[in-house]
Amino acid sequence: MSTLEDTARSAGLKDMSLLECVRKDLPPAGQVADLKSRYPQAFAPAFDARTASKADVEARLKQMGVRLRRSMM
Repeated sequence: MSTLEDTARSAGLKDMSLLECVRKDLPPAGQVADLKSRYPQAFAPAFDARTASKADVEARLKQMGVRLRRSMM
């Protein structure tokens, strides 16, 4: 797997066939940033804890390795 594919996957690119139209004069991070600016709908939306459900937020925190402390009240 190439660095460009890794960078695109970590940025949330939904369809890898879009990588065929990247600018060749940029490094992988720049190519993905350029694609994101030209085709924002091709990327998964960023996680927003303000609008996500409590279960989604807790699942994301668990995925990140954060341990929640529960109050006894």
